[in-house]
Amino acid sequence: MNHNLDKILQEIQSLSLCDAGYILKTEKKEFSLLSSFGIDNLEEPDLSEINNLISKRNSSLREIYKSKSFARLNKEHGFGALYREKVFEHGSVDYYLILLCKKKIPDAKKISTLISPKINVLKNEFMNSGNYDGLTIERFYQEALATIPTVIFSTNADGTEYNFITDSVRNLFGYSPQEIYDNKLLILRSIDGGHFHKFRGFAEKLRSGEVSTVEYRMKDRFGKDHWVRHSGIPIIRDNKVLRVVGMINEISEEKITQLKLQSSEEKFRMLIDTATLSLY
Repeated sequence: MNHNLDKILQEIQSLSLCDAGYILKTEKKEFSLLSSFGIDNLEEPDLSEINNLISKRNSSLREIYKSKSFARLNKEHGFGALYREKVFEHGSVDYYLILLCKKKIPDAKKISTLISPKINVLKNEFMNSGNYDGLTIERFYQEALATIPTVIFSTNADGTEYNFITDSVRNLFGYSPQEIYDNKLLILRSIDGGHFHKFRGFAEKLRSGEVSTVEYRMKDRFGKDHWVRHSGIPIIRDNKVLRVVGMINEISEEKITQLKLQSSEEKFRMLIDTATLSLY
């Protein structure tokens, strides 16, 4: 067992208040548990179907909850809620954090933010412990995506499904990548209602094959306002848009400065106009 993983998992347990959890490693169709707590009474068949569903890219929590394995976990062991998140991937190997609760997950909307620092520690643990000889570029690539504040993403042609989004989405929108994969509307619902028409025009340009950029105001999951610049580039094959890739940057400071300057210019013009009229 890896003592570092055990320690990190214990810290996640204390933050999440969940009754059980484990770190799952998947490689093709092979599964292994690297660290765990609270699952001593469970046997391999109790988790095999759940682990198989977790390893599938587009599987939803609803599918997991409807599985026979989860029904058995609920009936025989009292687990009523599950949280899962992909922590790291390298080639054909994926690492997941799975948490099980006997009651509804406490503060489910905030749990990913609570454990976010520990997720980053886990990610670094996997990056530093792996054998990356001869794969230096890929290692640097993974490190860069995990570190830079810009949100990088890939969606389907109409932007309704996220194929990929970097972990920095936590810091800007307050959601984990897994939550975005599970609920395609989270980012759309974050956009200020008065700015949604801008985003709609942005999306229309992308669907028609044009590179597009839009600036809009949004609220993160905790109600804090942000200004962002959202850019997209369509991936086109045989005159058909297959996917959209792009980035989202926070521009709050830049936008606030710009708005203050505009306000000052307007006040200055009003002052000049008033002074001019008083001369006549």
